[in-house]
Amino acid sequence: IVMACLNLPPYERYRDENIYLVALLPGKHQQVDCNPLLKPLVEDLLRYWETGAYFTGVPNFPEPRLIRCALVQLICDLPAARKIAGFIGHSATYFCSICQTSTGQIEDLESFNEPQKQRESRNHMKHALEYKRWVDEYGMEVAEKKLQPKGGPQHVRWSILNDLPYWDPIRCTILDVMHMILLGLCKFHWQ
Repeated sequence: IVMACLNLPPYERYRDENIYLVALLPGKHQQVDCNPLLKPLVEDLLRYWETGAYFTGVPNFPEPRLIRCALVQLICDLPAARKIAGFIGHSATYFCSICQTSTGQIEDLESFNEPQKQRESRNHMKHALEYKRWVDEYGMEVAEKKLQPKGGPQHVRWSILNDLPYWDPIRCTILDVMHMILLGLCKFHWQ
């Protein structure tokens, strides 16, 4: 996980001295809960969102400047997006993180002529909290069994990013162009 300051000009954002390496996540075949790995990041983001921090020595500002931080977008490949944002895998019946298109509709190209029913953040959060409750009360194994019938769009997992008051996993999760188009993974995921 790498963070960049979007307040910097585009030509400065991704220079080595301007990026922040947060964590290295296990590979796609590792069934590891990412929430403990993300917890320190979320705690820092909450602190900088709620109270901020004052920095001195900011050019053109003699007085200390209040700085606040927010995670604006989660940009990653599909497996990482599923693992981090709390969506179930791309092989599930309702695979899309934006709409409620089912795998049965993929074969019927005519179905894409009609607007697809969009996922709603309110429902997503409701079901994510329910999953979290199952994990807290009965453990991860029981919660995962509740998800096993790949039936409905309500099947989501809890992500610690949901603790961020401004976070909307549906609007803020972006699949990166390099993986999805340039490397041909979009075609792979749709097969």
